[in-house]
Amino acid sequence: MEQNKQPLLSICIPTYNRASYLEGAILNIITDNAFGDEVEIIISDNASTDNTEEIAKKYTQKHYNIKYYKNEENIRDKNFMLALQRGNGLYRRLFNDTLRFKERALQKMLDIIRISPQNRPLFFYQNITFLNSNTQKKINNPAELILNTSYWITWIGNFGNWKHIINNIPSPNECAPLLLTQVDWSFKIMSGNQCAQIYFDDYFESIIPNKKGGYNIFNVFINNYLLIIRQYIDKKSIIQKEKYRLFRYFLLKWISSLKNSNKDFTFEKNNIWNILMKEYWYCPYFYIGLIFLYIKNIIAKK
Repeated sequence: MEQNKQPLLSICIPTYNRASYLEGAILNIITDNAFGDEVEIIISDNASTDNTEEIAKKYTQKHYNIKYYKNEENIRDKNFMLALQRGNGLYRRLFNDTLRFKERALQKMLDIIRISPQNRPLFFYQNITFLNSNTQKKINNPAELILNTSYWITWIGNFGNWKHIINNIPSPNECAPLLLTQVDWSFKIMSGNQCAQIYFDDYFESIIPNKKGGYNIFNVFINNYLLIIRQYIDKKSIIQKEKYRLFRYFLLKWISSLKNSNKDFTFEKNNIWNILMKEYWYCPYFYIGLIFLYIKNIIAKK
């Protein structure tokens, strides 16, 4: 493909001080058989202080379809949208620097993008074991979106869409301070009651970075996440269902992990129980879950 021809797919990688992980992500993509003229890599460096720039430029010098941009200052989650806006592809998706495409996953995406109508939103989601695996779903509104994706909507690696749809998201950074701006984008896209397609598959594997954290995971995933949901969905039964799934499949493991002072994570622990009790105090499954963790912890110590 000529260098001035629009790529089909932009893989947009927002990154900060993860040079070694970034290099792994780049190598994973460029050694994939599907990587070629139709694909570009956009690296949006959020003012890293390590050797991220050196690593990135090592590959931009060899590949015209790898582009590197460095912000003058760290703009936190606003870098997500900036990474997408820096892309040139017809379809653009975010890609964590800790993600790795599985075999043939990139090719599957490209094949679907080629045949999909551009007037309909198009999402690719990693398989969700308790919901959807290797399926296609048509959705028409925010409620159907959350019922089919649950809290996996928070993962930036699941977000992508057509160039014109991304460019038309209103006030794209208004939820950036909540650290879940990608959730707000997805709901805004679906608020027009237009039919969208989601493809679920085993696209990625994820590497857990050293010292992951730096924020209060309970504040973000309870207070902030549910706040955004309630802005777009008013049906209480759907919100209650999502609250249960969030607790059962996500929060319980983090309660256990942080209670045991896992040194691999640096999440803030302020007001964890106040946050949990404020949202879940009247839910029987909350107490059942805590009893389960207590018993599990006793057994583990024997």
